[in-house]
Amino acid sequence: MRKQKRIMICFCLLLGMSLVGCGVLKGFDAEAYTEAVLKQRLSGDTKAIARLTKEMSEEELTAQYEKEVQTFVAGYITKDVSMGEELTEKYTALCSEIFKSLKYETAKAEKKDKNTYDVNVDIYPTDIFVTFSEKLKHPADEMIQKAENGEYKGTEEEIKTQMQSEFLEYSYTLLEESFEGAQNGKKETVVLTISNKEKKGFAVEEESFSNFLTAILRLDEVK
Repeated sequence: MRKQKRIMICFCLLLGMSLVGCGVLKGFDAEAYTEAVLKQRLSGDTKAIARLTKEMSEEELTAQYEKEVQTFVAGYITKDVSMGEELTEKYTALCSEIFKSLKYETAKAEKKDKNTYDVNVDIYPTDIFVTFSEKLKHPADEMIQKAENGEYKGTEEEIKTQMQSEFLEYSYTLLEESFEGAQNGKKETVVLTISNKEKKGFAVEEESFSNFLTAILRLDEVK
């Protein structure tokens, strides 16, 4: 009996950016699982997913969530430009609040085969990053003009560092303004794919989550 339970229940550690796996092979609730994953990945709420995956503690799941937000900041905002610890923490905290504000509703799940589910998620895309991108154009032009006027002093590398620091500080203010004035668009539906590959446990396929994030944040419209 004990051996049978081990066969029926399989847990998968998170892969890539917080891909938490759950392996209840009989009676798997794809909708509830998807809702739990989205709560963890967007809000840092680990309680639901912690009940579904016993391999990781809530503290470990929280740490993964924080790392994912930091990865987003580095990839989409600062473009991996080095910045101080204080500014990094400010950006991470702000993006955490942005993620928590995202509006979505988990809808119907469709079982494609015994190891794959497609889960519809209704989203209401935010204009935060589209607005932020537009706001960034003006200070960038101003800084280029200041550089041409010789207002930055030092070596070429020192001037570059000054410009980057000033730009990142001001960008934070603009992102904060964009968040405060954010508006949501009309409902759209995206699909998250949940799969149990090689019987390692169910997990959200990373490509489908990336598409979800791009759609709800309208990242494909950012120039």
